[in-house]
Amino acid sequence: MNSGLIPENTIVVFLSDHGEMLGNHQWTRKRNALESSIRVPFIIRLPNSMRKGHAESQSLVEIMDLMPTLLDLVDVPVPETVSGASLKRELLGGESLDRSFVHGECSHIPTENSGMQFIRDARRKYIWYPGTDKELFFDLEDDPDELVNLIDDPESAPQVDAFRNLLIQELNDRPEGFVEEGALRILGGPSPKNIPCRWDG
Repeated sequence: MNSGLIPENTIVVFLSDHGEMLGNHQWTRKRNALESSIRVPFIIRLPNSMRKGHAESQSLVEIMDLMPTLLDLVDVPVPETVSGASLKRELLGGESLDRSFVHGECSHIPTENSGMQFIRDARRKYIWYPGTDKELFFDLEDDPDELVNLIDDPESAPQVDAFRNLLIQELNDRPEGFVEEGALRILGGPSPKNIPCRWDG
């Protein structure tokens, strides 16, 4: 359907940078890694000449995928330095994006006196607060509202260890000092906002 207001050769994107908790878990706004905050609308309308029906992706998609997707859709080379992935093959041919997990973070959550780090795959989510070493682990298939923290559940221990190790790999050698001697390090407060950088020029 085209109202005539949108040129036929135009790609339209509806996207948000974060969700709003709206009282879920007694939280408002964003910052936390709960689903109401990290899930956002990501809707792409292709021109009729490219469209192959309506589809809803189940892939793990991030906002940083938008730039490479748009470049790829209009046949512009995607720079090698881009961290995101193109969704063109999924949009045009239904081929799912090959991404096993996403990593997200926030430097300051005032009510927790900490920053926040999380790893999420298609079913599970591990959250770590580096300021306090608080951990959360959810099975999103069995517990979509994230009401049961499985961090101390003996049966979930192998999965928790696997997710914790994934986060260690993601954070290793970061200048904030999240990892020390191969383990997550407690920072005792919010994560540094000003990250030191190296300039060789």
